[in-house]
Amino acid sequence: MAELFQNNKPAPGDYFQQKQMEVLIDISTKKVLQEIASLKGMVSQLSQELSELRSRRQDVPVETQHQSAPAAPTPIHQPAAAAPAPRSSEQPRPRFGDVKPEDVAIDKFFYFGNKR
Repeated sequence: MAELFQNNKPAPGDYFQQKQMEVLIDISTKKVLQEIASLKGMVSQLSQELSELRSRRQDVPVETQHQSAPAAPTPIHQPAAAAPAPRSSEQPRPRFGDVKPEDVAIDKFFYFGNKR
């Protein structure tokens, strides 16, 4: 064993291990470069979309508050379902506490069975 270290000659297995590591590093490097290229493509696409949106925004005239103040406000029409409907006695309102004892049976809240 001491002769191997003194001669400074690599063992035959070391060469193959070194080549295997070089191949693995090359594969990993190629994968990383491919991912970087993919990310660069995505960034350029997003940048292009952003510039397109900015140009659209500049094309649309922006109305300031000073200009819109003299104009008559337009009334907002809400659907009839959003307006508060008159309350009838048939509508249940369980969260408001207007429940009568006849409406709910007490055995629904408490269990009277065996306590094992």
